[in-house]
Amino acid sequence: MGDFYTEKMVKRKAGGRELAPAAGLAAAALISAYIALSNLLGVLLVIIFVGLCVIAVRRSRIEYEYLFINGDLDIDKIINRSSRKTVFSMNVSELELLAPEGSRELERYGNARMLDFSSNQPAFKRYVLVAGRKGELYRVVFEPGEELVEGFFLMAPRKVLH
Repeated sequence: MGDFYTEKMVKRKAGGRELAPAAGLAAAALISAYIALSNLLGVLLVIIFVGLCVIAVRRSRIEYEYLFINGDLDIDKIINRSSRKTVFSMNVSELELLAPEGSRELERYGNARMLDFSSNQPAFKRYVLVAGRKGELYRVVFEPGEELVEGFFLMAPRKVLH
C-alpha cells in the first residue's frame, strides 16, 4: 500500500465578525479626525487608529490549508499570506464520523465543541468531521473536496458518509 497525500487551500470570506474590529477602528479614526480640528492630540489619535485599522483589515484575510498524509489531518490557518499556525491536528484513529453538513447522523454529536475552518461561502460543499481528542469531542466544519474525503474513506470506510 502506497502513501496517500492530498492538500487543499480554502480562502475564507470575511464576514461581519472578522471585519467588525476594522469598522470600529475606522469610526474611531473619523471621530479623532473631528477632534484633530481643534486639538493636536487628535492628529496623533488619527494616525494611531488608521494604523490599527490597516492591521485589522490585514488580519481578516484568512486562508485554511488542509493537509492529509497517511491518515493524519492537519489544518493550518494562514493570515494575510504571511503568518501560518496549525489550528487542528488529528489522526484517522480519532475519527468518529465524517459526513456532509446537515446529515442526520450528526445530530447525536450536537454537544461537541464546534470549530469552523470553512470559507463561509454557501456555494461550496461543507463536511463535518467529528473526532475525539484528549477526552473532548470536536465537530470540525470544513470543505475537504472529494479527494480528501476519499482518503478518509480508504482509511476508515465505516466512519465516512458521502
